[in-house]
Amino acid sequence: HLLAVGLLAALLPNSGIAKAEEIDHAEEYRACITLVYRDPQKAFSSAKAWEAKGGGVWARHCEALAVFQRGLYQDAGTRLEALAGELPRDGKVSPAQVLGQAANAWLMAGDLKRAKLVIGTALKLAPDDGPMLVDQGRILAEAGDYAGALASLNRAVELIPGDGDAHVA
Repeated sequence: HLLAVGLLAALLPNSGIAKAEEIDHAEEYRACITLVYRDPQKAFSSAKAWEAKGGGVWARHCEALAVFQRGLYQDAGTRLEALAGELPRDGKVSPAQVLGQAANAWLMAGDLKRAKLVIGTALKLAPDDGPMLVDQGRILAEAGDYAGALASLNRAVELIPGDGDAHVA
């Protein structure tokens, strides 16, 4: 009888056993992102384990950021671009922000053509995102398009006047 009661308790959604296995995905995400900057290899492993437990796109986002922090920029760019299409628009991070992260990965990888394309797509989704305009300015400057870079940075200064990055970039 005890075995039957234990099995029944595990199958019921409101049982204590089922609740013990529930994961606080918001907390997992916060912890994983924090770990990305302290120990990207551990963050990657943690995100993989969390993904296996239902972490979904947020676990994969953490994985991609860990890959970026490990200096694997092409891999990170590819992961982030793919992930942007899967994210809910009202999530912790928007598809536009993830595309901005992908553009920075491509910049770091030295693929300026891809970086320009991806940041352009990100800004179509969020045209008034000041930090992304700063990123676009950096990418365009690196590509030698100083007029385009200046236009992006001037727009960023309009949107975020107190932001030092917009003035320095």
